[in-house]
Amino acid sequence: MKKIIQLIVLIFISLSCMAQSNIRLNHYWENPYYITPAYINTQYPAVFSMAGRKQWVTFDGAPTTFIATANLYSEEMNSQFGAKIFQDQIGYTSTTNLSLSYTYAVTLNETWRLQLGVAGVYQRLSYDASKIILDNNSDNEAFNNLQPETSFNTDIGAELASRSLRIGIASQNFASLFNKNHAMVNTNFLYGAFRTFTESPVDFGVGVCGIQYSRMIQTEFNATAYFKTMKDEPDKFQVGVFYRTPGQTGGIAGVNISKALSVFYSYEYNSSGIKHHSLGSHEIMIVYKLKKGPVCYSCF
Repeated sequence: MKKIIQLIVLIFISLSCMAQSNIRLNHYWENPYYITPAYINTQYPAVFSMAGRKQWVTFDGAPTTFIATANLYSEEMNSQFGAKIFQDQIGYTSTTNLSLSYTYAVTLNETWRLQLGVAGVYQRLSYDASKIILDNNSDNEAFNNLQPETSFNTDIGAELASRSLRIGIASQNFASLFNKNHAMVNTNFLYGAFRTFTESPVDFGVGVCGIQYSRMIQTEFNATAYFKTMKDEPDKFQVGVFYRTPGQTGGIAGVNISKALSVFYSYEYNSSGIKHHSLGSHEIMIVYKLKKGPVCYSCF
């Protein structure tokens, strides 16, 4: 009975950690679709990405996350169809999400467009019992508490975008507000990002994002320099830094290997007590643009 009680407590702690830690990547500044279905990359008819995150390296049971996205944009329909799948492993707890999204863009004038997106999400919470060690591993009652759970959720978002500036609001796991899904907590974002497009060798961008989940509120600031070799040419590489409350800092670097393929890397340092047991968090993201049309100076 004592082991059963300990196991139930572990499950509760695991769910509580998930409810207080939204699953996301630092690279969402390069691909806001990670946090909102309202984002559209109008320069490409199709964009694919894959990303992996290893959090708190050397810390046993620390989160490991994999995310893949696909977006198809139709200028004739003013619509984008998207898909996102991620798998997150924390200790013996595993979360898998599969979402399908639709985004519609309304052109307001020559400068601005309003983008509205919604996604339906299938979620599965499961456990790896092989990672749990009990004095009596034949205790069926203990392992019966580790049955997989499935649920459905919703993401929504709205974004006002121009070529240089975008302002957006998004809500992940919106349905959790009504169905008491404690495993996947509702998370809300309010963000703005600005970058320059000049003829100089270096352009600059800044971003700010407010993040609310459970009873916690975070603020993130980002600054990035974009380097190019010739005017009117795409960025060759970029270097950026970010700060996220409370006490998380890091850097992001990216390079455009070709017109279609880009690779990004991020390192994050946490100044809390966990710093004594970890070598920081690492991320890598690969983005592939299926086809690039002529240079568009009015694209958002």
